[in-house]
Amino acid sequence: MQGTPASVSRTSPAHKDCRSQPGGSPHAAAAPRVAHRPPAPHTASSCGVGRQATADPPGTPHPTKEGRIRRLTLILATVCAAAASATPAAAHNPHSWLWQAFMCIHRHEAPAWAGGWHANTGNGYYGGLQMDLTFQRAYGSWALHRWGTADKWPMHVQMHVAMRAYKTRGFNPWPTTARWCGLLR
Repeated sequence: MQGTPASVSRTSPAHKDCRSQPGGSPHAAAAPRVAHRPPAPHTASSCGVGRQATADPPGTPHPTKEGRIRRLTLILATVCAAAASATPAAAHNPHSWLWQAFMCIHRHEAPAWAGGWHANTGNGYYGGLQMDLTFQRAYGSWALHRWGTADKWPMHVQMHVAMRAYKTRGFNPWPTTARWCGLLR
């Protein structure tokens, strides 16, 4: 490395002449570790093998087994607490206002008496958001191939497909119900 003092070099001598060593391994003769250098990232040698060439600075505490266990327990407790506090809507979608908007459309499009999320009344529209086949092919072709028409899709898949359509078309595929929900003028 040009312009870098030798005391800050990030590669050991073992890396620089690894091809001249028997077997071509940079690990055949380990370079002495110098305690006063800052830790260096792993570097790739000309042999394609990466290794760290410096030691930790003096005074760096090495974690004990108890310390590692305590840290891991704290991390797991934090993750579990975050998962437990997540609401179902937030767990499915970070855009909760959009989720709620589509739930309003669903209540008007396919109420429980009409089949809810599995509505198929024979009018050419399927599922809880009453999607026609053209819409399903355009925004959820993968789901159409996997499960068939939208009345057989899980609720979260129907919502996902509707949100994909929303990115380009807004609420226009549901003009009447979107007006009833106050989403269109």
